[in-house]
Amino acid sequence: MDFLTPVGDPMPVSDVEMVQHRQQSLAGTLRRATRRSVRRVLRLFRRGPLRRRLSRIPFSPVAGRLFDGYEVVTWRGIRIALNPGEAHGHHVYFLDDYGSTEIDACIAHSRAGDVVVDVGANLGFVALTVARACPDVQVVALEPDPAVATWLHHNLTLNDDLANRVRIVEAAATSHDGSVPFQPSAHDGNMGVGRIRTDTTYDESVFDVPALSLGSFAAREGLTLDIVKIDVEGTELDVLAGLFKDGCRPRILLVETHGGKARQPLHTFNRQIVDSLDGEGYRLLRLQSGNWTSLDTPAQIGARGHLLAIRELARSARTSV
Repeated sequence: MDFLTPVGDPMPVSDVEMVQHRQQSLAGTLRRATRRSVRRVLRLFRRGPLRRRLSRIPFSPVAGRLFDGYEVVTWRGIRIALNPGEAHGHHVYFLDDYGSTEIDACIAHSRAGDVVVDVGANLGFVALTVARACPDVQVVALEPDPAVATWLHHNLTLNDDLANRVRIVEAAATSHDGSVPFQPSAHDGNMGVGRIRTDTTYDESVFDVPALSLGSFAAREGLTLDIVKIDVEGTELDVLAGLFKDGCRPRILLVETHGGKARQPLHTFNRQIVDSLDGEGYRLLRLQSGNWTSLDTPAQIGARGHLLAIRELARSARTSV
């Protein structure tokens, strides 16, 4: 299969179009005026700890109701449509920040010819910015939520010069190929927290989505996965299990952990993630105050944390013997 052959038909952009009419409304005028004011304040601080803290101001449901709508902005070299009344869109639109440290790590570690996989791609904040910054890499963006994938397809059309290097796959990454039950976000103002359901409790909002093992996917497509970013709201272990199948061991892994959502105790969940990565020959760093620092114990990850895993060739060779 060619690298750019889509899996499934692209979702229509009707969900996006539903909010576009609000752009010229009074609320839209308020959004843009507020954005200009916030940006002026941020420019006063330039870079540094205070600016970083300001860019992490928690999203408020009040802000969600006040700023709900559709906007297209230029951010990190891409044009991206977003909803300023939604958590991820709010941070990019007003605070000019979303996952910047992780994006910078992807860019810094990329090499010509790499395949970068964005698992849990959301609106394309990581996938599209990495593709823009690294013209010699290919990007695979996995997004299982059809509603979110609608926005992702829309944003790729806004950056159509990237279309030959960005492939959208509407599927969940897990330990096996097939399908999995998926629960879309039930939180107003944050459409990026949909997740695979790991229990059997009935919920009428749950529906099946296509699923794939990244290791099997790479073998089937004839790809070497070089950098993989994982943000899957609590099923990180399943993604890793599927990734390491068939000898697939990316050079770089960026894992956002959501241990607090796992069924087992937090310390057990984090320990399993660390053991899995360590056993495959990775050196681990955690994100702390905007910097990557050595991970000394799984307890440092907390309920939600960010890990940078760097494969060490000597250790990898020993673990594969």
